[in-house]
Order: sequence, then C-alpha cells, then structure tokens
Amino acid sequence: MFSQFFLALGSFGQAFPFLSKKGFRSYLLIPIVLNLALLASAIWLSVEYGAIVTDYLLGLIGLKEGSIAKYTGWIVSFIIRFGILMIYFSLFRYILLILLSPFLSFLSEKVENHENGKEFPFSFKQLGNDIIRAIIINGQNLGIEILLTLALSLFAFIPVIGLISPFAILAVQSYFFGFAIMDYSPERHKWTRRQTAKWMRKNFASVTAIGLAFHICFLIPILGWIVAPILATIAGTLSFLRLRKKEESFPF
Repeated sequence: MFSQFFLALGSFGQAFPFLSKKGFRSYLLIPIVLNLALLASAIWLSVEYGAIVTDYLLGLIGLKEGSIAKYTGWIVSFIIRFGILMIYFSLFRYILLILLSPFLSFLSEKVENHENGKEFPFSFKQLGNDIIRAIIINGQNLGIEILLTLALSLFAFIPVIGLISPFAILAVQSYFFGFAIMDYSPERHKWTRRQTAKWMRKNFASVTAIGLAFHICFLIPILGWIVAPILATIAGTLSFLRLRKKEESFPF
C-alpha cells in the first residue's frame, strides 16, 4: 500500500517537467480560459440570483420599505450571495473536471504516447463517449462522496473517534478526485466502468495519492485551479502505466 502511495506521489513530482516540454505547454491555455469563464459565471450567478432570492425572502417576511428593510436586505443579500458562491465552489472542482474532460483525455493520451509511443486514433464517437463517461463518473463520485462525507461528519461528535473524522473525509474526497482523474487511461483502453472501479479499488493507495496531490494543489487560488488538473492528469497517467507494467496479468 505504501509503495503504491509513494509511487503515485513520485509520478506527481515527475509531472512538473512535462509543463516545460514542447507540445505540453499549450495545454495550460484552455484551463486559463475556462477558469476565467467559470469565475465570471460564479459572480454573475451570485449577483443575479442573489438579488432575486433576497427580494423574495424580504417579501415573505413583509419587509419591503423603510430603514429596517434596507439594512435587513443588505444582511440577507450578503448571506444569500455568499451561500451561492460557497455551493458553487464546493462543486467547482467537479464542474471543472467535467468541462475539461475531452481536453484532459487528449493530454493523458499524449503522455502515454510520450512514454511508450502508443498511438490512439481520433474519432468524434470516442470524444462523445469520453464526455458522457466523464459526466457519469463525476456525477456518481460526487453523489457517493457527499453521502460518505455526511456520514463521516457524524463521527466528529464522538470523543476520540471524532479526531479521525477529518482525515477520513479527506481520504474519501481524495480517492474520488483521483478516480475521476485516472479514469482517462482505463477509458482509452476500453475498460468498462465496472472494470475500472475494480482496478481503482485494488490500487486505492495510488488513486488516493493522486487525488490528495490534486486537492492540495487546487487549494492555491487561481494558479492551482489552472495547474492542478494538468499536473494530476499527467501524474495519473504515469501512475497508471507504471502500475499496469508491474501487474503480471490482466487483473479482471
């Protein structure tokens, strides 16, 4: 388990030099544009729908005019808009991974080609399958992650055991992020979702390490949002190739 974990972390470290290689630097451009678009949409949602929800709530409690309504409106407006932003950013990483999925799939393929020279023919059908699969897997992972996070949060109120709860939640979130990021390689090799899930569970430590590194990198505002998906995809692909090389036979 520990060897798998450190193998994946080592792959993340080896991903950095790829950013300076010819043909890989351009992969940073799309995340820059997409992040700017997502930030703009988050601000627009907060301003536009925050005002609508605030007016509706003030109308429910009968505050429409006067100084009390004015100051109450400011407070409610701030809370609503802040809440919208928090909900948005809690989903932000999954939204980003889904929207970047075709692009990251190409990046993963390029890394494999760089490592072993293997070519994968392009087809629009495959591109469509990549997008659909990314939506399904990220949607399923998000749902399971939320349920497990809520369940593990309950343990936080239990003395002693509660100290483990934050680490368990971090491990769960890291595993599902790693799963989403490393799925580009199994998908490219035509594995079913069931085969992929079985392999991910078998290599839990490596998958979690990739997700943890992505999670930590993503905490860096702006720069991390741009670089984290690229580095994690490169590292996830390198880890997948090295783990598969170590396997003596097909694991299914």
